[in-house]
Amino acid sequence: MSGFEVSVDWLRFTIPSIEVKEVVSRFFGTFRESQVSRNGYTKAFFLENADRGQLAIFTGKKGSREVHVDISGKVVGGWTYEFIQALCAWVRDHNGHFGRIDVAFDDKVSPVTLETVEAALRAGQAVKRSKKWRKVEESDEENQTTGLCLYFGSRQSDTFVRAYDKAAEQRSAGIAIDGKWHRWEVELKNSRSDVFGRALACLTAEDFKKFSVGILRSAIDFRDTSYSEEAWERCTAKILPWWEELTEGFKKARLAVQKIQKKIEDVKQWAAMSLAPILAVLAASPDAGQQWIEKMIVTGPDRWKQRHYDLLNRKPKRTYVLGARV
Repeated sequence: MSGFEVSVDWLRFTIPSIEVKEVVSRFFGTFRESQVSRNGYTKAFFLENADRGQLAIFTGKKGSREVHVDISGKVVGGWTYEFIQALCAWVRDHNGHFGRIDVAFDDKVSPVTLETVEAALRAGQAVKRSKKWRKVEESDEENQTTGLCLYFGSRQSDTFVRAYDKAAEQRSAGIAIDGKWHRWEVELKNSRSDVFGRALACLTAEDFKKFSVGILRSAIDFRDTSYSEEAWERCTAKILPWWEELTEGFKKARLAVQKIQKKIEDVKQWAAMSLAPILAVLAASPDAGQQWIEKMIVTGPDRWKQRHYDLLNRKPKRTYVLGARV
């Protein structure tokens, strides 16, 4: 649905035993190796030119082959859902566990305001996991509001939710934004993020959106109730119309992918690290061989999409039609 977007906004995982080179090879880009001292790790690999984001891979614990990976929103936000899903399945298959996953819900069209949300909170219409909430408002020297954020729960808890004026945040950073842009974020950690990551490895894109909205509503829900009612009455009261409209919009949202231009050198490094071993197997196999590989190369351009042409700085020669020759 136009005006609503959903995206994975943070990804953190740990694999108990693996070669760090195998982990590095899962990602595009050039990594810089550094010596560190963090939670027992002594070595790190940082993705260069990450557009102010971070992809950090930590290893080097004494007597351990453990590898820890931390990926911020500015990096993971540039990946397709299919890439994220495949990565989560790979982590699961290597007995890894997820330590943090954030999901962001962007609303650019609904009539719901943060003032609407605050009024419902004060009226006791919020059925939420945590009893606490707080409001943070920022202003400039002329007392003009430059930021507004509502926090639900503790940042140290396994589920933390915030809703804020993303448009005001961007404008205060000098970025021109027209119209409304409110963002809801769910931050999952520890066992809850691990369950979510394992589900993400299996869910279709459509089911992922519905599942994510379910996680949001399990943390905070807005219903036609008040503080004076019993707990069971509050939990079974009718959903407020504005909240139902907003969350239904998130269920039908577009999966957001930031436009990040990859370079041919990034693809070459990824192919050398990730594809070379399996290509060598195919070349040596009597059921494939060099001739089969060359055939795949010749027919491959039939399936190029815009991102492939972008790497070559070419315009598409034809529209890809599903079912082209193989």
